[in-house]
Amino acid sequence: MKEPKPKPCRHTQAEAEDKAGRQAGSISQHRGYWRIRYRQQLNINGKIVTVQRSRNIISVDECPSESEARKRAEKELKEVLDEANHPQPVSKGEAPMLMSLGRFVDEIYFAQAQLQNRPSTLRGYRQTWNNYLKDRAGAMMLREVETKHVQGWLNQLAAENRVHSRNTRDVKKLAKLETHRLTKTTLGHIKHFVSGVFRFAATQGYLDGTKAEMVTLAKIPANAPRGKQTHAYSLEEIEAMVKVMDGADPTLLSGTIITCAAFTALRQGELTGLLWECYKSPSHTKGNEALGEIFVGSSVWRGYRTKPKSEASEAPVPVIPRLAKRLAEHRKRLGNPDKGPVFPNGAGNPLDLNWLVTTKLRPALEEAGIDWRGWHAFRRGLATNLDRLGIGLKMIQLILRHANADVTLKHYIKPSQEDKHRTMREFADSLKSATTSMRLRKTSGKRTNGAPAQGSARRQAARPGKTVIAPLNSGFPVTHGVTQNRLKSGAKSSSLIQ
Repeated sequence: MKEPKPKPCRHTQAEAEDKAGRQAGSISQHRGYWRIRYRQQLNINGKIVTVQRSRNIISVDECPSESEARKRAEKELKEVLDEANHPQPVSKGEAPMLMSLGRFVDEIYFAQAQLQNRPSTLRGYRQTWNNYLKDRAGAMMLREVETKHVQGWLNQLAAENRVHSRNTRDVKKLAKLETHRLTKTTLGHIKHFVSGVFRFAATQGYLDGTKAEMVTLAKIPANAPRGKQTHAYSLEEIEAMVKVMDGADPTLLSGTIITCAAFTALRQGELTGLLWECYKSPSHTKGNEALGEIFVGSSVWRGYRTKPKSEASEAPVPVIPRLAKRLAEHRKRLGNPDKGPVFPNGAGNPLDLNWLVTTKLRPALEEAGIDWRGWHAFRRGLATNLDRLGIGLKMIQLILRHANADVTLKHYIKPSQEDKHRTMREFADSLKSATTSMRLRKTSGKRTNGAPAQGSARRQAARPGKTVIAPLNSGFPVTHGVTQNRLKSGAKSSSLIQ
């Protein structure tokens, strides 16, 4: 009696072929996903080579059953196997550049990105790739990625719950950490990274330009949560922070750094890399006091000193008298140096502002009941405070050194709820004044002793050849009322800046 042949296991079943030599393909679990496994013959430099291929199709959470996964991926599996079972002949001169997405990103894209991007930007790209995409998409061939694959990655990422910290490996600590879903902002960064990779691949000849554009058509899932609203420090908050830190830090260093960040809108790296050589003290002449200036020549991030973010960022920054006074006192305490970091550490190198936040700022401010919202909140704060004082958008853009005013308006001016209420109160007052004015005109426009009404007189005056001059109190005086009330409400704020 013949022994029954053992059934092939899940992985060896992929190697089974029918009499015509066609593959049946197989599906196996790999890191939480159902993965198609098959072989394909490729023409590499004129030689036919058989390689093992695989592709993720759906997560196990979405589809626990293998048979169900095969049914749901039937169309994609058919396309893959048709291509594998019927390879197109390619001549030696037309051999395609065959490379997986993971190898292309790690070996080619990042090598070029290191030459063109700032260290902080490059680190962000690497984190995006390693944390979200490498395990999920790295095994796919670069030329096979389509819009549906990118959309699938974004959908999967949007549905996953992730822990806030990736640094701890303690299982008990991980169990206590709260989970969160990726926001639309983070997913937008991921999509931007993928788009950049494929645009670069197209410029290097690895992809057709049309296909690179098709990959970018994927959309951010609508069910992804929105990111938290960013904060802008008000002048009142800045005053409170400086007061608390001056009391907690005898050297007054923390208060000086906060003042500099709040009234110059320097970015964290620019604040860290600020040098005395780039600071011009205010000049005093008889009857006139010119403001000082900071010339932003560099930015420091984790020991790397680079050029500012953009050409617009190199514009000089005015220094108001209050900040100039604090910088003069700070310089005197340091021994009046002519060069070197404005805010040095004990070794004379640029002070690590993240260390300052952890050891001094956050503990002291939390004890005083003040929330620390990050260094960038000072940039948003200056933009918002200038807007509260009635400064025009173009001028705010120049002060923040943005290349585009749309960025200033969309991301940096953050009116508070109090600002909204004050504006609507001003609108209500203006509406009340306009209503009263209309009633007075209506009363005075009645016919008296056969005299024409005021409206009739206006219509007669509006005939050709006549010039009509409306009274000063006519119309809807919203602009005048808002301007006057805004200046009144800004009086207190402007006194804080001086």
